[in-house]
This record gives sequence, structure tokens and C-alpha cells, in this order.
Amino acid sequence: MADIHKIGAFVIRDKKVLVCRKAKDDFYISLGGKIEDGEDYETCLLREVQEETGCTATNIRYLTTCHGTVHGAENKTIKMDCYLCDLTAEPKINPNDHIVEHRWISREYQMQGIKVASLLEKHVIPELIKRDLI
Repeated sequence: MADIHKIGAFVIRDKKVLVCRKAKDDFYISLGGKIEDGEDYETCLLREVQEETGCTATNIRYLTTCHGTVHGAENKTIKMDCYLCDLTAEPKINPNDHIVEHRWISREYQMQGIKVASLLEKHVIPELIKRDLI
């Protein structure tokens, strides 16, 4: 069993995926977060997307499940259930949330010097490329 179980929300637009960054980090992560007591995956995804973008997630559909280690804490394991979704509006920074930046990245993100969390780099982005989504 993983130390952390996260729900990841992936919004695709014009062959790019939306990622976000916390103030303390120099790398990007997916939208989403940990399931709270009493939540199912959809309730968690809806809550996290609203908190992190100010938008409602729609058209939610399963993408994949990834297992790996936590970026920067390789002794901790993570399981991320990944879902594709759409947003009802343009994402905005919520001053009451820990996210300080949103960014749309393409499959060439590494050539642009953009860093992403290891689970994204090793599992999710290759899956999005394989499916020709980005």
C-alpha cells in the first residue's frame, strides 16, 4: 500500500496539459490532491480542482493509475489515480490555496527547461504522449 494516495486531474487543451506549482517548489505537479475522509475520487477531484483553479471540473474520465516515489522524498511511495477532465472557465490563482502558478506544457517541456514531479515525468506525460493527447 502506498504512503500517499492522490487523485490527479489532467486538463488537455491544444495538445498541452495544465500543471501547477506550489510556492515552495521549483517543479510542477498535477492538479488534484489527497482524498479526505468520506470522499470518493470524483468528490475529491471536484474539490481540489475548484480550490486550485477556481473552476468546476466537467467531463471526468479515467486515464490511468501510476505508482512511484514522492518527488524529493524517495523513501515515500505514492499512488495516483489519474483522470482527464475539462474546466468550465480559465484557471485562476486562489490566494487562499497553496498553488501560486498554472502553466500549460507540451511534450517538449524538458527542452524549455521546465521541471515536473517524477511521477508526471516517468508515468503520466508518457501516457499522454502515447495516447497523442499532448
